[in-house]
Amino acid sequence: MFKKNILLKIIKSNNISTQKKSIVAIPQKSPIDVIPQKPSIVAIPQKPPIDVIPQKPSIVVIGNGPSVLNNNYGDVIDKFDEVVRINHYKPSINVGSKLTIFFCSSFKTIYYKDVPLLSKKIIIWDENNVKTPYNNLPITEIIDKKPIQNLLYNEFNFNIFPKHPWCSTGIATLMYLILSDKYNTIYIYGFDNLIKNEKTHYFEDVINKISMHSPVLEKNFIEHYIKLGKLCKLETIKL
Repeated sequence: MFKKNILLKIIKSNNISTQKKSIVAIPQKSPIDVIPQKPSIVAIPQKPPIDVIPQKPSIVVIGNGPSVLNNNYGDVIDKFDEVVRINHYKPSINVGSKLTIFFCSSFKTIYYKDVPLLSKKIIIWDENNVKTPYNNLPITEIIDKKPIQNLLYNEFNFNIFPKHPWCSTGIATLMYLILSDKYNTIYIYGFDNLIKNEKTHYFEDVINKISMHSPVLEKNFIEHYIKLGKLCKLETIKL
């Protein structure tokens, strides 16, 4: 008994509990909690069918160089969405008959007053020195040529009218269409970069006696934009 009392005193003095520790149960996750959850599915927007994506219209610009008489591309030309002609033209199996946009220098309206009436859109290049009523044509737009001339002067060394050589109406038209960014590729035909003493236009027997324009500069301009994919000669593609 004496030993038992001493033992109890020792236990109490050391704060040792004689009680068994209770076992606390750790809460278990339910089976559904331990099953990995699948991520939610987010719908990926689908691209529209190719025929729904807006396409830029196809376009061909017909120059008036005599080389157009070398091929009968009339049917091909008339299938383009936009067919652009410059200053004048005569329908034929070589150049077709379709005309949707007509660009004309203000110098030329007095000579070719009947041609633009065939077009849906008539654009006049205002040369800033021609006082003409444009023969009362139903004009869609009149463009000041100076900004285009300044750009071509800075980028390609064309002179500004009236100093020779200034850019032709054809080159100004191509620059305008490129800047519009309405077309992926602009096809061209009949841009011959004519030199002095050669036939000027396919539709008339007139010799180019005055070097108002520069064949070299115009060729450089066209080749530059062909390399960039903005222009493409119609005769170089497989038809």
